[in-house]
Amino acid sequence: MKGTPKTALTHFFTWLFFAVIYFFSSEGITRILFHGYDGVELWLGVLGIGQILIFLVVLVSLILSIWKPKKNS
Repeated sequence: MKGTPKTALTHFFTWLFFAVIYFFSSEGITRILFHGYDGVELWLGVLGIGQILIFLVVLVSLILSIWKPKKNS
């Protein structure tokens, strides 16, 4: 359990990094996905779904890295 806080902090900062990058790029992604439509509602939808997916991927990675079986060295 000694490395768990370090692992959790690493995953938190990874999530924060990808969330900020996605926040600034989500408008361009919305334009690509919904060409011809313009609206804040679409952008918020794409932003919300993307943020949830990023969070879930990082959460699964955190759970797997904490619960991985210890190898006998």
